[in-house]
Amino acid sequence: MGRIPHKALSRAAFECKAYCRSLMHYELHMRGTPGAVQLVSSSTILIRQEHLVELQQSYAAMDDIDAASGILVLKKTRGADESLADAAFRHKIHGRVNESIACIEQLLESNALAKSDLRQHELYVRTFLSIGRHRNALNYVEGLMGDRPEWRDQLDAYRIEACWKLASWDKLKQIVLSSTNDQIVQSTTTITGSSST
Repeated sequence: MGRIPHKALSRAAFECKAYCRSLMHYELHMRGTPGAVQLVSSSTILIRQEHLVELQQSYAAMDDIDAASGILVLKKTRGADESLADAAFRHKIHGRVNESIACIEQLLESNALAKSDLRQHELYVRTFLSIGRHRNALNYVEGLMGDRPEWRDQLDAYRIEACWKLASWDKLKQIVLSSTNDQIVQSTTTITGSSST
């Protein structure tokens, strides 16, 4: 395991939603990367832009608003233009969720890379779920699954959460019974005591 790069371990942990472990491995990656962090003076450090992006994602995923806000400030002090993703995050942490949703929508519509990035779509869906717009989340995920069926396993959990909150029990049962996600099938089997196949 010692031969696997920390950056790869960080990415794998992030994909598994083990955000603290992801951050730990990313920090170890930074320590082993020459020039990643530079001490300019006794009170000033410089962190490379690509590392700031990764750190912000980790802090945001862990809901560490203070740390993620600090990363936004570091980016701004460098004179970097604020990205739509940064603007969405800034609006969200200040409680302006509608503005955050608008930024995410604009990002998804205007950026080909964002359109193909599952994490950006998950951010959009989680924002809807966090403010109680469960129907919007469900409709968006189902439309997205029509366009990107290969994301079904990752998106089923959001469909299940939305159906649960909407008390849409028949649809919930249909999703669980048709799911190919082993974790969902196993959890259902554990809860009900029977196989869903």
